[in-house]
Amino acid sequence: MAPSRLESPPADTTTPSVQKFKASKVPSEDPYGHYYPTDPNTLSLESNFGLMEFNIIGDGYLFIKGCIRKETPLACRRDYFTHMAPSGLLKKGTEPVEGILSGADTRKYLPPGNLRRLFGLKDDPDSDKYVELMISAHEADFYVEFCKNKELRDYVSRFMGWKNPQMLQRTMLRAFVPNSELTPVHFDQMYLRAGPPTSLTAWIPIGNVSIEGGGLMYLEGSTDIGKKTEDDFAKKAHNLTDEERVSAFNKNMNDGGFLSRDTVAYGKEARRKWLIAEYEAGDVIFYNPYMVHASCKNRDPENKIRLATDVRFVDPEKPYDKRWMKVYRPLDGLFITGIAVGIASTVNPLYVSENAPRGIRGLLTGCYQLSIVTGLTLAFWINYGCLLHVRGHAQYIIPLALQALPAVILFFGMMFANESPRFLAQSDPTKALAVLAKLRGLPEDHPYVRDEMENISLQLEEERSLAANSSGFTLVKEAFTVKSYRRRTFLCITLMMWSNLTGTNSLTYYSSSIFKSIGLSSSSADNKPQNPSIMTKVADIPEGVSLRMDISSTRERMPLRIVTFNVRYATTHFEPHEKPWDIRCPKLVNQLSFITAGHESPFICLQECLYPQVKDIQSRLGDGWSHIGRGRGQGEHDGEFSPIFYRSDNWSCERSETRWLSKTPFEPSRGWDAVLNRIVTMGEFLHRGTGTRVIVMATHFDHIGVKARENSAKLLIKFAREWGSGGADSPSAVLVGGDFNSSPNDGGYKIMTAPDSGMSDISTLIPKSAHYGNQITYTSFGKYNSSGEGWEEARIDFLFIQEPRTAHVKTFGVLANFFDDDIRVSDHRPVVSDLDILV
Repeated sequence: MAPSRLESPPADTTTPSVQKFKASKVPSEDPYGHYYPTDPNTLSLESNFGLMEFNIIGDGYLFIKGCIRKETPLACRRDYFTHMAPSGLLKKGTEPVEGILSGADTRKYLPPGNLRRLFGLKDDPDSDKYVELMISAHEADFYVEFCKNKELRDYVSRFMGWKNPQMLQRTMLRAFVPNSELTPVHFDQMYLRAGPPTSLTAWIPIGNVSIEGGGLMYLEGSTDIGKKTEDDFAKKAHNLTDEERVSAFNKNMNDGGFLSRDTVAYGKEARRKWLIAEYEAGDVIFYNPYMVHASCKNRDPENKIRLATDVRFVDPEKPYDKRWMKVYRPLDGLFITGIAVGIASTVNPLYVSENAPRGIRGLLTGCYQLSIVTGLTLAFWINYGCLLHVRGHAQYIIPLALQALPAVILFFGMMFANESPRFLAQSDPTKALAVLAKLRGLPEDHPYVRDEMENISLQLEEERSLAANSSGFTLVKEAFTVKSYRRRTFLCITLMMWSNLTGTNSLTYYSSSIFKSIGLSSSSADNKPQNPSIMTKVADIPEGVSLRMDISSTRERMPLRIVTFNVRYATTHFEPHEKPWDIRCPKLVNQLSFITAGHESPFICLQECLYPQVKDIQSRLGDGWSHIGRGRGQGEHDGEFSPIFYRSDNWSCERSETRWLSKTPFEPSRGWDAVLNRIVTMGEFLHRGTGTRVIVMATHFDHIGVKARENSAKLLIKFAREWGSGGADSPSAVLVGGDFNSSPNDGGYKIMTAPDSGMSDISTLIPKSAHYGNQITYTSFGKYNSSGEGWEEARIDFLFIQEPRTAHVKTFGVLANFFDDDIRVSDHRPVVSDLDILV
């Protein structure tokens, strides 16, 4: 389910000091309730600790007011935002402890992961600085000391009866800027299942958090949901590897282990309230590993950043998930590797040149470069092989571990390598001569060896004499002032400069992006090995040759057929000449089958389908077809559907969602002056062969409400932009099909096709002379005669495409809805278009 917007409702912000858990008295349809802290005075009463432990087992959580001194989290808050200041996170002129956002684009302050790629922040300097500081904050002294808080540990020890509670080293320090993405619905045990459910999580707000500022919220009495989810997973885990079995990221878990991204809908489905509260510095909320929770969206009126951390404790005398005792430091390996590569890239060519005979010195040094290219090529193939044939953590561990193999060989091999003759000649000429003779395979008294040794000695003597009367600065200056030296210096500099300016390194580094831009699919470009030698050949095109590539014309394309059809709901109150659904259905599905047969990638957007009709169409279309969508009423199967049918043997649906065309699009509702609930069904589809992504949307606007149609058009454009902004994984096309109940002169259609909408009516992208069939799409069930009796001429069914330059429209037609038998399969006609979209 796609991420939804969670509005924190207004609530009484007072929190009673003495009160056990109780649900607030709110209307039953309100998805939120309150929960309250335990009386701080009970912390001194040992007899109450048994009751507290009982509460956390039964209710799933325990809210302790003032569990630690408030000065401690406030000091951590001040130090954290001081640490983060270089990222531009804070508003100028404010105190760090206030944590007031600077007003910059909040997307720049997203944590590492898919969302950063989605918003194109992979190489954004400001955002990269934020991520760098955010990661390093986890190991900063102020945070490490905060997590060692003695008051907290002592309380856990008394509360749980653990003599020496162990804090798991992997902690979560989160800063939620206003209007940032919320944490979806989940429970902790799915991430800790390498051990039994014995952990205790402490969520600690680092500073005050108002109701509007959002915080962690808990699903009332949801421990049983967590337990049932884990039990269900255990039954399905027989086909998983050991690594997948303990991971939340596996084929039997949805979306990285999250139960849902739509908190409101999930609460309603579970028939439970989300419990919310406000927090003060010093408060701590403990909860068990099965408690279902999520975070509210930060809508703090003062633009304050919500800072909090969750730490987990276990009894070290009992089994637990030991993976969480490992602190991952990604920069350590990069630092060591960087030092090693830096030394090797300088020392190795120098060592080769000092050992090689003069005649083949350049050739052997060139072979060093060849070995680098060969190594890079092997690395790509290893990555590709692991991607195809290895699952779980081993998929990245094996490529990383294989780096050690040549390093081990080199480490032990260099033990047997000689010092270079030139190096030895500086201190021990006799040993230098012996090594030189060994390298050349000649006796020490051979004229060739003697001559080469004499040249080395003369060169060293000349260097000593020059250095004896010159400073380091003088020697550097001579590189530019002495004519013969200057020519060599500039030759070396320009060679290196032009070598890099050819773009060979950039082409190799950005090869995935380049391959995507010229038509390879996202999966192909990311996963197939990009041979650096090929990229180098591209970069080494002789000077004077101008290469111009029209990317849009060279990119690979694939055909796609899009159909929209209002099938007329199955009614028992027939219009004149209307036939029952059981008569219309086989004829209608036969038509759908015929107009999609032979097309690898057809999508069918239908309207006015009741649930039994959806099942009938699905059954008659047969294997290879699937559909998405729900009814527009309160229940999943209530009311009319706007389903999307697609070929599931060619496409997989990555995500789907139904939204209502109203002010509250995430819940069943009627918009503005509409007579009925109206919906849009949205799906993101991934082509199984090419990795191409498309967004398809099916909708049905209201037939009465003028304002509803206009606002529905605005919402639809907004949804299309939201789903179409995929960054590096943006879809090749966003397609919309539906019954808009809006003619080209109506406000709804005009908004859809306005210059700033980004939408285009597909019929306008091909000459009218190339249109096939009819223009009218709504016909009623009247019979045609010469006077037009029974016809209600209306063109209200349309196909739209966002950013039309992404596709080439080949055909457009409005097909017939009745034939020789004179039975109209619907009161609308199917609208069809063929497009070529970018792969």
